[in-house]
Amino acid sequence: MPLAAGDKLGSYEVLAPIGAGGMGEVYRARDTQLERDAAIKVLPRALAGDPDRLARFDREAKILAALNHPNIAVIYGLVEAEGQRALAMELVPGETLLQRLTRGSIPLDEILAIARQLAVALEAAHERGIIHRDLKPANIMITPEGTVKVLDFGLAAMSHPGPTASSDPVNSPTLTMGMTQAGVIMGTAGYMAPEQAAGTAVDKRADVWSFGVVIFEMLSGTRLFEGDTVAHTLADVLRAPIDFEKVSAPAQLKHLLRRCLDRSVSTRLRDIGEARIALQNPIIEEAPASAPPPSAGKKVRFLWPMVAATSLVLAAGALAFHFLRSAPVPEITRFEIAAPPGTTLPLGTPAVSPDGRTIVFAAADKQKITHLYVRTLDSVDARPLPGTDNAIHPFFSPDGRSIAFATSARALMRIDLAGGGPRALSGLTGPWHGSWSQTGTILFQSVSVSQISASGGTSVLLFDGGAFPFFLPDGKRFVSYVRASAGGTQLEPRIDLGSLGSKDRTVVLEDANSAAIPAPTPDGATYLLYARGGNVMAHPFDLSAGKLRGEPTVILDDVGRVANPALMPALGVSPSGTLAFQRSENQGDGRLTWYDRTGKSIAEVSSHAVGRAPTLSPDGQYAAVIRMDPAALAEDIWVIDLKRGTSSRLTFAKERDRLPVWSADGKRITFNRDGVGVFEKDASGAGAETSVISGKTEFARSPDGKLLIQNEGAGAAALVTLPGGASGEKKPIPVGSVNGRNQQFEFSPDGRYIAYVADESGKNEVYVQPTPPGTGRWQISASGGVQPHWRRDGKELFFTDGEYLMAVDVTPQNGASFSAGTPHSLFRIVGSGGFSAAADGQRFLVHSDQSADEDSPIIVVQNWWAALRK
Repeated sequence: MPLAAGDKLGSYEVLAPIGAGGMGEVYRARDTQLERDAAIKVLPRALAGDPDRLARFDREAKILAALNHPNIAVIYGLVEAEGQRALAMELVPGETLLQRLTRGSIPLDEILAIARQLAVALEAAHERGIIHRDLKPANIMITPEGTVKVLDFGLAAMSHPGPTASSDPVNSPTLTMGMTQAGVIMGTAGYMAPEQAAGTAVDKRADVWSFGVVIFEMLSGTRLFEGDTVAHTLADVLRAPIDFEKVSAPAQLKHLLRRCLDRSVSTRLRDIGEARIALQNPIIEEAPASAPPPSAGKKVRFLWPMVAATSLVLAAGALAFHFLRSAPVPEITRFEIAAPPGTTLPLGTPAVSPDGRTIVFAAADKQKITHLYVRTLDSVDARPLPGTDNAIHPFFSPDGRSIAFATSARALMRIDLAGGGPRALSGLTGPWHGSWSQTGTILFQSVSVSQISASGGTSVLLFDGGAFPFFLPDGKRFVSYVRASAGGTQLEPRIDLGSLGSKDRTVVLEDANSAAIPAPTPDGATYLLYARGGNVMAHPFDLSAGKLRGEPTVILDDVGRVANPALMPALGVSPSGTLAFQRSENQGDGRLTWYDRTGKSIAEVSSHAVGRAPTLSPDGQYAAVIRMDPAALAEDIWVIDLKRGTSSRLTFAKERDRLPVWSADGKRITFNRDGVGVFEKDASGAGAETSVISGKTEFARSPDGKLLIQNEGAGAAALVTLPGGASGEKKPIPVGSVNGRNQQFEFSPDGRYIAYVADESGKNEVYVQPTPPGTGRWQISASGGVQPHWRRDGKELFFTDGEYLMAVDVTPQNGASFSAGTPHSLFRIVGSGGFSAAADGQRFLVHSDQSADEDSPIIVVQNWWAALRK
């Protein structure tokens, strides 16, 4: 029996019936998961056991998925529940052409607009080898904006023998068995081609005929073939003369109509693309007959040069008009890609192939492990890429055949879409997005911007202080987000333009709120896409001058942001004019959760008391965290009372305040203010902050407060003695690796050792060395590590390998020697924004990004740039 309002099919709740045909019933429905309306086409229960009709139903889904086009209704997917199968499709607003025809005659300009869009839609289908076979006014929707959408592509309606079959000749499906077999009658009687009516084999020219029938009906206001029964209608299709005198239209349009309605397949208009071209040219009424030419021979001879010259001028003008007039602005279309079965879609940066036909994205399984999936726009399903565990931030090669991506284990990888497993290119310390040029160079974010060959090898630091590099279309210049100078001095955030082989950079955008992504468009323009809060702006970019022009335009809203901090819009863009992005409802400061050593969740800190990079006070009652204002990109230190679940703000500067360190008695907090210096403040927030040292970026401070490790630029670090410290050498003493970049220093609780991260081996590893003047160095991690953290008694070190929280037993020996056990994993910690261990090492306070738990569909926008042309 038919569905009723309130009935459910999977996530779809039926709202009202729309219509019914031989192959299915169509309902308006609400997707309760994605909160959008849709049209669902249901295979009636009586047909659910028919293998042929099930096959056709499934084939319709695949055909619709292959026909992603602005003038063809988009499919959302197949739904099967409680013995019923349904197609979920775009719910197109407006009215059918059949409804429009019943309202009266249609003006010529409106007819031409409809005809052009129909021709474009059919041409797109024919290019993919698909013939509609059932084009008719009832299958053509017209939106309130005048956009034409063709429905029911690739599947003719089917009548069921017996008393339930339709007797309406206008909507009389007469399909039996195979779609291409001779002897089969398929289509709707009044609109099918003669070869269809005769049951002979058909090709794309059958659609050309149906196109002509529809145009005839719009022009004349009457149906071309309308018998009392289906049989009479079919007979008229085969033999009845066509009265073109009923059509009042310009000569060019009448000529096109005659070509489409030629019963001889061999002489009929061969390709709907020819109709599209004819309709794109101006359609005008014939001019009145001209006066007879003069009979005087001399005048004729005198006028011929003038006529010839005039003709040349007119011809040149016509050509100029043809070639210089503005190209039609394409229609903007949107559709969504849902998570593959058994997965969710956390916020990420979906990659769009250069031709705009393929999307690669990261989906998470039930264990929160991400894997890359490939979805072509002519397919319903996405396929996983093997070997891409923990993959994030994919980006395409220029030829679209390969993908590079980062992993949560801090590696830059490459995989070919045609097959084969991934291979490592380089270690990362981000890891964040990269960009691949036509010359085979990859830019990626390490500590700063680095470059490497797409074939692998040794990476080279391009410049300090940069992040999120993206090549411009020439493959030599690039833009990057910059927040610090090469010496570590804090700068106002901006977008710089650089070039391979040069250290020179110019500022193209001040006060940058996010990374900027170059977006060339099919019409030859280029834009920089960047975020302002949750909006994405498109700003015209002059490639020749290397400068922004004009004013930016908001093209997207509520776009998610990723990275740490959230500086990268969750989107990808292609030169083809296709864009993919994800929205987010959780762009806050994440959450803090207590875990035991097995990874069992013990308790979650109040949602009102959150922040990144938690650092526990010595007594474990408080945590210092970092919170960010996404609009201003300012970061401040907050102190959380873990027992009460309250938080109070400690710092209030416009710069980034980070790296909080508790004093041994837990009364004061030292922190770094980027580009300004190191400050100290009472942990309660009372009183003013005091300056510890100015101008340098702090990496760590000793428990007694007398020693400081500071940034010396280019990844080097040095130990300095603060005023009031021990007497003796006051000059900075180098610490860390001399052959790699250093970061994330932390003193042991007794101050005799320093743990830190260096990348001299090609990947980030955790090391320990004595506090100078001691000598020696010991590698702690075995296969990558970051975020080292000491247990309170100094006998255990914790770190992450990008996927797991790791632990290592260590044995200090008076600063002269040191021994470490074998690293072992405690529990998965993917996506963590930092952790801190309780004094006994039995509990861990872990920050996680709420957006990692989201299931945010990927929204694909085709011809996004057309919005800037209207």
